[in-house]
Amino acid sequence: MIFIFQFLLFLMGATLASFFQLLADRQPLGLDVVFTPSYCDSCFKQLAYYDLIPIFGYLRQHGHCRYCDHNIAPDSLIWEFIGGFSICWMASQNYLFNGHYLLVQILILQLAIFDAQHFYVDQLYLTQLFIIVILLWGSSLVTNLIPAILCFVVLTLLSYLSKGLGNADVQLISLALLAIGFTATLWLCLLTNLFILIHFLLRRTQTKFPFIPYFYIALLTLPLLPIK
Repeated sequence: MIFIFQFLLFLMGATLASFFQLLADRQPLGLDVVFTPSYCDSCFKQLAYYDLIPIFGYLRQHGHCRYCDHNIAPDSLIWEFIGGFSICWMASQNYLFNGHYLLVQILILQLAIFDAQHFYVDQLYLTQLFIIVILLWGSSLVTNLIPAILCFVVLTLLSYLSKGLGNADVQLISLALLAIGFTATLWLCLLTNLFILIHFLLRRTQTKFPFIPYFYIALLTLPLLPIK
């Protein structure tokens, strides 16, 4: 029974990640994501329902379109696995039934997938996250309000001078400081940069890295961090 429950959780997380990838593909182009069936980006053939099963569909076709044999980037497989693992991990850490944490985690997953594909994030997604955090945490945010504002100002200035962090990265870090405090946010930023460094050492030819995907992975370690 526990295995079935974990499998269903994994499938739910992988399905969410798959849908967020669809949003990231179509939303910048103004394409419909509700009524238009999924199709191959190369030959535009409509995909069968079994092609859309997260992870299984990719592995079954060996990462290729069944109609035109077009190569499908492994990013979709990776994000579906991360999405499935995230939900199972939150359940194991008793975060699954904490509506605040679960909803914010899912929204940041959406930001991470969008950032990974486009190296920027639609401001609408950031605004949605900001509103959700304000509604869920409410008056408890007052304690961290001034540090969060100072963080936003300083990071915005550094971003302008160094051309390193993007506007979405600055907003997300400031929002994290507002919601979970300075210590936890510092840990997340340190881990995020560590993951980026490891990726760079493994792939030295890549010189530009999206920040939010690594921030999301760091966020998954939050229950393990030495934070009271």
